[in-house]
Amino acid sequence: MFEYYLKFVFDLHKLYNEEATKDSVKNIPLLILKGLQPAVEELIPYSEHRFCARHLHNNLTRVYPGDAIKDMLWKCAKATYCNKFEAKLKNLRGFDEGAYNWLQSSASPEHWSKSYFREDTQCDILLNNHSEVFNKNILAVRSKFIPGLLEGIRMYLMLRLQKQRQWISRKKRRICPHIMKRLEKLKNASAMYYASYSRGRKFQVTQMDMEQFALDTQDRTCTCH
Repeated sequence: MFEYYLKFVFDLHKLYNEEATKDSVKNIPLLILKGLQPAVEELIPYSEHRFCARHLHNNLTRVYPGDAIKDMLWKCAKATYCNKFEAKLKNLRGFDEGAYNWLQSSASPEHWSKSYFREDTQCDILLNNHSEVFNKNILAVRSKFIPGLLEGIRMYLMLRLQKQRQWISRKKRRICPHIMKRLEKLKNASAMYYASYSRGRKFQVTQMDMEQFALDTQDRTCTCH
């Protein structure tokens, strides 16, 4: 079974490095002993690594319990631009220096805060619900060898994709319902902002005299990111 796993990791490595050889993966057993995270970081160094915010919260509150710290952590995680993240993190530090130090030493913000997520992935998910649901649905085939495991995954994905196609075909809008809910929420929140024209295609966007952002509609950029 271990040899099949090594072959699987070797083939995965070849997807990202066409010149991979047996020598290039000679340290794979050592990497596996170190853990999945360092193994993936070394084999696929340019992929984005994220931590589940709920698991991070659970680990933090074991040492520093309380709803206040929980709420402050989630505000840091949900912050969408760096200045807001730093402000929320400062609030946490003022409330509990120990919790702040634990968080700083346990995880870099690019792994768990939206403000530091890469934009090219176009995904702002903070939880690993997708992977947990996926793992639950492949329980029946996880004990098989790699070929049987991959066949089980292929069947699961084929059936799920067809189920989703049938579900979305009954919707009248071209935008998914979940995305529409988020858009409606953002539309309602936009009532708290007003734009002041600067020059060209540039505007200053102000949130009720609290925060200011520079918006460029030509370059499609904003300092809120």
